[in-house]
Amino acid sequence: MTVKKKAIIFAYENGYRVKNGNVYYKDKITPRKLFLHYKKKTDKLAYYSFGIRYENKRVEIYVHQLAAYQKYGDDFLNSSLVVNHRDNNTLNNKEDNIIMVLPSGRTRLNNESINSNTSV
Repeated sequence: MTVKKKAIIFAYENGYRVKNGNVYYKDKITPRKLFLHYKKKTDKLAYYSFGIRYENKRVEIYVHQLAAYQKYGDDFLNSSLVVNHRDNNTLNNKEDNIIMVLPSGRTRLNNESINSNTSV
């Protein structure tokens, strides 16, 4: 398992949650500050992220990946699946917009094949 995925699990286990597309820490009222990442070739907005300390290093956590782990649990860790945004808006990290797909052709999986872990 990659350090990035271990850090996502660590963040979830330590109270980070995605609610309505924002990241909250331990039920705080104010969402965490998020950073925007741009696609290098097109200069378009790509993803929101936030940083945590994991194993004495700063690790960048993409919000859509935390949302996927929160929604799908260990199925998110399956290396043959990737996170996708249903509406193709990569800045929309609401639970109903996060889906797991096969990387080949981004084919959507049948919802019955993946069980939701928790609600956002």
